[in-house]
Amino acid sequence: MNKNKIHHLFTTLYILLFSWVVFCSFNSSLIAFGDTTDDYARILDDDVYFYGNETLSPRDVLFVLPKGYYVKVISAGELYFECVYADSSNDYSKILGFIEKDNVELCEGVSPLYPSISLSTISQTNMYSDPNASSDVVVSLFSGQSVEFYGYAVDHAFLFVKAGNDFGYINIKSLETPKIKDHPIPLPPMPSPSPITTPEPSDEPAITEPISSEIPTAIQVMLVIFILIPVVIISIFLFSKKIN
Repeated sequence: MNKNKIHHLFTTLYILLFSWVVFCSFNSSLIAFGDTTDDYARILDDDVYFYGNETLSPRDVLFVLPKGYYVKVISAGELYFECVYADSSNDYSKILGFIEKDNVELCEGVSPLYPSISLSTISQTNMYSDPNASSDVVVSLFSGQSVEFYGYAVDHAFLFVKAGNDFGYINIKSLETPKIKDHPIPLPPMPSPSPITTPEPSDEPAITEPISSEIPTAIQVMLVIFILIPVVIISIFLFSKKIN
């Protein structure tokens, strides 16, 4: 075997090894963050917001999600889930949005139900683009017109609804009061808070916890890469020199 073939062999092995290490590190990252999923997330609290943008800005809140119900998770970011609300409702149009990860619980094998509620206007009114009467008018509605209820605005003064093919906000005083039933599957009981106890004073010196020396996985992978590079280069050099 000549020198060029040896160099070619070692170079190929090195490239394959390096590619495998990089692939493993990226693959583990994708698993950690979640690329796509068929899971559902359950709303655990009263004030969980459904956002129209992944920035999770207060001005992008569409409505408050009903406690105990579900959203279908389609992808995940670092702080949020991208999801669909009312994905399996025959009467409702599904709507795409974002929720904060900390406010929900992922579930598998769920057949979700949604609080399908139709409301009628009790007077002639306008539907607005934002939850305030100074925003743009999307459409004007006559008294007795039916709309689909999705949720309350943050201040509960407006309701997020759909009228025909349009989404928007209507003042709560112009609509019937929505009655949201509890989900038939009860929420798990909240853990009881542990009683707060005051430690007894002690004359013994306080024990300082040692600082963790555990190295993050990503740094470990990079260390392995940087160690392998010079080892492979030195091996190629020594082996080639020995042949010569």
